[in-house]
Amino acid sequence: MNQVRIGHYWATDSVSGWPHTNPGADVYVDSVYFDTSWARAELGDAADYESCAHREIQLVTAWSDSEVTFTLLRGSLLAGPAWAFVIDETDTVRASAELTLP
Repeated sequence: MNQVRIGHYWATDSVSGWPHTNPGADVYVDSVYFDTSWARAELGDAADYESCAHREIQLVTAWSDSEVTFTLLRGSLLAGPAWAFVIDETDTVRASAELTLP
């Protein structure tokens, strides 16, 4: 990858007499995650990875063959039961565990 583009903010609401409209031009970016591997940890709202209606990628702070540590990024997941998934570089779920979000 030699180029990464992240959405831009282009507002015309304060420009009087602006002759152009572009209703899809407002893009808001909050957290952006870049990595060079498909390996990752995610939280989901179902016990089965494929059954999750919503997942949030986690910021991994340590990774070994037997343990993955991450900083909790709950995103829009609600309090209560959630499932942590460890996905390897081939995009295969290798481990999962149930946890409770505060």
